[in-house]
Amino acid sequence: AHCKFGTGSVVNRAEILKMAIEAIGVEFTVENLKEDFPEKDPLKMFVDVTSEDVWFYPYLYFATANGVIEGIKLPDGSYKAAMSDGLTFSQAAKIIHLILQYESAQ
Repeated sequence: AHCKFGTGSVVNRAEILKMAIEAIGVEFTVENLKEDFPEKDPLKMFVDVTSEDVWFYPYLYFATANGVIEGIKLPDGSYKAAMSDGLTFSQAAKIIHLILQYESAQ
């Protein structure tokens, strides 16, 4: 079963990631992430992230840089972020848990 929020809408990976990151109040910039973690740029890691202009790009970059999101391996060996996909309760719990681990390590 997919997680639902508010009006019964299915919550996707991007939305839960944004909520979790904003809940801990961490401040970061894409520029700093690019400087510190150039190999974790979602544009380089995921075949389904093709632009920095998508609203979730900063949150996804933060998550990849900190080991929260690794992606879904495809048969050809590439990875997708699947940020618009709905997610299960256990997937949402894992993202929240990993974000809270980041917060407690700071």
